[in-house]
Amino acid sequence: MVGVSSYRKGFDTFYNLSINNPSFNFIWVGFSNNNDSNISNEMIINKPNNLYLINETSNPYAYINSFDYFLCTSREDIGPLIIIESLYLNIPTIYLKDTISLDYEFSLMGSHSIDKDYSINSFQYIID
Repeated sequence: MVGVSSYRKGFDTFYNLSINNPSFNFIWVGFSNNNDSNISNEMIINKPNNLYLINETSNPYAYINSFDYFLCTSREDIGPLIIIESLYLNIPTIYLKDTISLDYEFSLMGSHSIDKDYSINSFQYIID
């Protein structure tokens, strides 16, 4: 995921997916604990070994280009440009179904949507 770590961006979902999928590495680029009540200090101190938190950077593409998948956990985004950018870079993209206005268009471009509950089974199905 790329962007400010907040509830709206789904940091808690991203965090929980990293816990439940220890065989995958999860990288959040642009992390900043901006006192969001959704992110506790304990979460950061005890984060799983497969979760990497990269602070805000002037060149997120240095990281994005290394992704095997781009996972967008945003709960509400009208048309997240980062999905278009990741698809342009030929990075398979996974996002929450019905949270963006361009759901149909993104599916035509090769991205995958999964149900809003981000069930582990849905996620695993796409990765496999």
